[in-house]
Amino acid sequence: MIDATRVATWLAALAALACVCLWSAADRLARQGVLLDLPTPFLSGGNTLTARAAEALRRGDPGTADRLSRAALVRRPVDAPVLRVAGLAAIAVGDTRRGDVLMRLAGAAGWRDVPTQFYWAEAALASDALDIAAERLDAVARINARRRQTKSLLLRLEATPRGRAALLRRLRIPNLWATSYLSDVDQLDDAAAIARVKLIAGARSSAVTLDAAVVDRLGWGLIERRRGDLAWQLVERPSGRWLTPFRSDVSSQPGPFEWQVQAAAGLEAMFEPRDGRPGLRIVASGPALLGIASQVIRLPAGDWQLTSAIAGAKTPRPLLVALDCVEGSGAAAMSDPAPPGRFSARLRVPAGCPMQRVTLAVTGEEAARDADLWLNSPTVAPVAQPAP
Repeated sequence: MIDATRVATWLAALAALACVCLWSAADRLARQGVLLDLPTPFLSGGNTLTARAAEALRRGDPGTADRLSRAALVRRPVDAPVLRVAGLAAIAVGDTRRGDVLMRLAGAAGWRDVPTQFYWAEAALASDALDIAAERLDAVARINARRRQTKSLLLRLEATPRGRAALLRRLRIPNLWATSYLSDVDQLDDAAAIARVKLIAGARSSAVTLDAAVVDRLGWGLIERRRGDLAWQLVERPSGRWLTPFRSDVSSQPGPFEWQVQAAAGLEAMFEPRDGRPGLRIVASGPALLGIASQVIRLPAGDWQLTSAIAGAKTPRPLLVALDCVEGSGAAAMSDPAPPGRFSARLRVPAGCPMQRVTLAVTGEEAARDADLWLNSPTVAPVAQPAP
């Protein structure tokens, strides 16, 4: 015989368990924004109430938002999103003191509540607490949340000298977001691009090590946007050196103002130091004119002399030099007579040609004979003007 009392007890327990499961599921759905407008009274977990309070704030009903968020706090008093919505609701009804306390508690409850971090980043920027703003934005950037909003705030931080200094203090700590942020120039206007270059320069003077590949990507992006003047400022070079030497370390990609070795059929070119001097070995065959290597440079208008030591040449004049304007037109180059073991060319840079590309090529003369030569890093110097 079935015990009616025992059955009733089990049914009551199952019903209670079902209610708990339903309440918990609704609470989780509310956290995801699924139950913002659900009016059912028994779906009253902390997250559900918080979602409804947030929706009331969006509707412009701060009184309802404040009432619901107070009820949510009773159920979840240490949950960052609950504290945040309660704080915003309190501020909306004019209780700024309570709202400030709740927002501070939300900020202390965890770094992963993105809206709370944005709130305090904005507040820090408004009060000129730039180190705090940088810290909050760093926290958001590390979890790759709301990238567009994060970049917008970082650009504001980057726009002033003190903001750049605060950002550099965060960049001393290894992170992944700096790579995409620093090298992204697609959305930068001229003012932001100038600020980005100043940030890189500040990193250099502050002994903050940035990934060279990141700086190179920024430089290439600026050149593509015809802001080679800014890209040039990213390059560390000794005073008076207009050409970068041939590289001895070929394990990384060349930067925008380094020699780029070109590949072609009938051509083998490789960086090859000799006797401690950087150099380029060139092995070429066939009648075609073959480009060997090129470099983007920034010479002022005027006449310039390119010279280099050369060894092992099998042809009388194995090299040619071409000069083209990256921006503008009218640049020219011509080979000059040079003594044995030397190569020389005259470069002419017209006005309106702020950035150039110099290219070394192997001539097609005496095609039946191969060329196997070694070129020491060329140098460029202004041609002395004759005295009047």
